[in-house]
Amino acid sequence: MFEQLRQRFGGDPKYKRGSSDIVELTTADAANMNLSWNSRFNSATLHNQLLLYPGLSMRALGSPEYIIGDLWRKHEGVGHITELWARTHRKELLESLEAACRQRKLQAIVVSNDEHAENPRFYFDAGYGVLENIIYYDKPDTIIYESFQGMPLFTISYNQMLEEDLLIVDHVTFPWLWWNSRAEMRFYARQPDVTIQICCRSKDNKPVGYFSFTMYERWGHLDRLAVTPEFQGMGYGAYQLSAAIKMMEAKGARRVTLSTQLTNYQSQRLYERFGFKKVQNLEYNLIGRWLNQ
Repeated sequence: MFEQLRQRFGGDPKYKRGSSDIVELTTADAANMNLSWNSRFNSATLHNQLLLYPGLSMRALGSPEYIIGDLWRKHEGVGHITELWARTHRKELLESLEAACRQRKLQAIVVSNDEHAENPRFYFDAGYGVLENIIYYDKPDTIIYESFQGMPLFTISYNQMLEEDLLIVDHVTFPWLWWNSRAEMRFYARQPDVTIQICCRSKDNKPVGYFSFTMYERWGHLDRLAVTPEFQGMGYGAYQLSAAIKMMEAKGARRVTLSTQLTNYQSQRLYERFGFKKVQNLEYNLIGRWLNQ
C-alpha cells in the first residue's frame, strides 16, 4: 500500500517522464498488474476486458501506470477510456490509446464519467470537450393525458428474427453517435428486465418505430423511443410513449424516467406534454473528442 501511495502522489524517481515505452496491455499481464486501489477491475475482470477488447489498453514499461479502453456502448466507431492510472506517463498513455483507436478507424473517443470527474483539467488540456449535453426527465405517475387518433398501429415484442428491422429503424432515426450496434442490441435484449417493442402500421405491417424500457421494481426507465423520419409528425411517437407507459404500469411501475439530448427539442416537447419534468441535478455531459479533427 505504501508503495502505491508513493508512486501515485510522488512518482517513482527511477522512472522519468518519457523514459518508458508504451506497450499493449495483454491478457498475460492481467494477473500481475498493480491496479489502482479504486480500480473497477480485479485480475479476473481485467483479463476478460482485455480478451474482449484487445489492443485498446496499454501500460508503461518499467512502471505500474496503465490505461484501459474498450468500445463505448459496443459502438463499432467509438472508443472509450474506462480507466487511466498514471502520473508520469499520463499523456503518453492517452496518446497511445488514441493512436490505437485511429488505427482501428474509430471516429471518436469518449471518457467515462468517473475517469473524467477525477481528471477534468487533464482531458480539457488534451483537447477533450462536450460531445453531448444529456438532460434527465421524471414523471412521478403513469397517467396518460392524451389518446392517439391516427392510422391504426400495433406493437410486437422483439425477437432476434426482427433484428434487422430494429437496427434499420434505430440507425435511420438516431444520430450516428447514438446508434445501437448489433452487439449492443443483442446484449441489451438479453437483460431480464428489458422490454423491446416494434411499432408497425396495421395496413401493411411496415415498422415505423420502436420503444424499449427497463424495469427497476416500481420504476420504469424509457431507454429508447424511435420514429423513422418518414413517419415523424403523425403522432406515432405519442402512440408509442402511451403504449410504453401502459406496459410499465402493468409491470408495476409507479413512476417513469428517461434521458435525451439537450438538442432533441422535438422529443422534449413530446415528453413534457405527457407530464415529464426535467431533473436538473441529474443532467450530465458526454465528454470526448473526434479523432479525425
